[in-house]
Amino acid sequence: PPHAQSKNQLFSLSKLANFDYTVNNKLPWISTGYNKWKWNNNEINYVDLGGVVSKQPLILIHGFGASVYHWRYNIPELAKNYHVFALDLLGFGLSDKPINDYEVEVKRDQVLAFIEEVVFKVRNDKSPCV
Repeated sequence: PPHAQSKNQLFSLSKLANFDYTVNNKLPWISTGYNKWKWNNNEINYVDLGGVVSKQPLILIHGFGASVYHWRYNIPELAKNYHVFALDLLGFGLSDKPINDYEVEVKRDQVLAFIEEVVFKVRNDKSPCV
């Protein structure tokens, strides 16, 4: 399956390192993206905020035509109680937009790989995700 391939890699840019979600209620716009993850030779943009292992991981997946920035008011609030991850699906937001068949299986494989390769690695544990 695509999510098991070794060509995927995580490279975090930590662009939100100075963002204090406990006092700011809106995620800042960063035109170059927040964090990057390489999946099937494509760069995928994602947000990782509220990162305390004692918090349950929460994954936000946007709808058609949207992006992680649509969650800009939700992410800081949710990060107070959860370790929040939000990703731009392939072809959306600040992720790569290759000419591709965007079948539902591609989205499924991407989300499953994201959980395994980003959420579990960043957290260094495999806690159930919400």
